Amino acid sequence: MKMDLHTIKVDTDFQKLLTPLDKETRAKLEEGLVAFGCLSPLVVWAGQNILLDGHNRREICLRRKIEADVVEIELPDRDAAADWIDLHQVSRRNLTPDQLSIIRGRRYIRLKRAEGRPKKRGQNVPVIPERTADKLAAEHGVTERTIRRDGKFAEAVETLAEVVPDLPKQIAEGKAPSRSAIIRAAKEPERAVAILAGNNGGKGQAEPDGASILRCIHKKKVSLELPKENPEAAAHTLLSIFDAEYLRRLITELEAGLEGA
Repeated sequence: MKMDLHTIKVDTDFQKLLTPLDKETRAKLEEGLVAFGCLSPLVVWAGQNILLDGHNRREICLRRKIEADVVEIELPDRDAAADWIDLHQVSRRNLTPDQLSIIRGRRYIRLKRAEGRPKKRGQNVPVIPERTADKLAAEHGVTERTIRRDGKFAEAVETLAEVVPDLPKQIAEGKAPSRSAIIRAAKEPERAVAILAGNNGGKGQAEPDGASILRCIHKKKVSLELPKENPEAAAHTLLSIFDAEYLRRLITELEAGLEGA
């Protein structure tokens, strides 16, 4: 069906679920739309007139004055609409492991929320025998533990959305910190930037080990109460105070001083 593209609503929460296109891919998309027209219809939530698929195509078609077909799909609520968007991405795009993890995690969170929602009196809702994580694990071909970890990862990314707004872009480009660092940073949003910077994308140096930290600190007589007999406990203590990158620099400086002593 034809529809005035100006009247279609863009929901910012739904738009945030989408994987951002890089400049090259977007340029190729625009080139194809100009040359051949919009061959794939935009998808709209019926009754709500909210765009679910085709955000980039809509923007380009409006700017380039290209006509586009629209199809409507019936969905019961916003969670169902968000789930449709996530599943549609999995079926159409080449996603990184982190992106797939986030999508599985978001679906896990939604399903848990839906199962915990009180049912209306007289509502005929079929009972789902499997646990939520087991159900999604079977659907996505992963383990139940993976689904639970995905849920923590997705929650962490959402928590850090305002503190680290370019995190989704980093994840899409494969340049993001490790999942464990992102989850840890979400627990301390006020230190998130330092924690993620210290992680070095999870692809550089590892966090300082306890022995190297103690060697420098004890020989330089830095005033900190640390357990000499347990280097890893000392490392954990320091990492709870300072970010890893700062400690790496400290070790380098202290070792340089020791060598010159």
